Amino acid sequence: MSQEEEMEQLRRENEILRQERDALKEAMSNLRIASSKKFAFIDAHRQHFQVARMCSVLDVSENGYFNWRKRGISQRKQDDEQIAKHIEDIYRSSGGSYGSPRIHAELKKQGMHYGRKRIARIMRERHISARVKK
Repeated sequence: MSQEEEMEQLRRENEILRQERDALKEAMSNLRIASSKKFAFIDAHRQHFQVARMCSVLDVSENGYFNWRKRGISQRKQDDEQIAKHIEDIYRSSGGSYGSPRIHAELKKQGMHYGRKRIARIMRERHISARVKK
């Protein structure tokens, strides 16, 4: 293979890679994935890929990623974890029949006042749902 043929092949491969990268960027912007999820992905794969390149492809800033790593888990996320434990306990004790309204009412009886929508969101995130009657 001559040097010119090799250069032409490399140009074609480069163009294909550029198009794939642009398609990935477009898909990521259309999916509207939260930055924190992108940062978590970068953190999980930083041993295999350069952080700067992943930030570029996922359309987030390097500075944002490193600040995210320093910050750690937010207080709200920590609270959500505690609430989730209570939700799972109530859900198990009900035999899987309680949905978010009943779990919300049960938490209220126990003196834990959280919004119904928050309870529903936490249940949805953890794939907890009431068993439907036949």
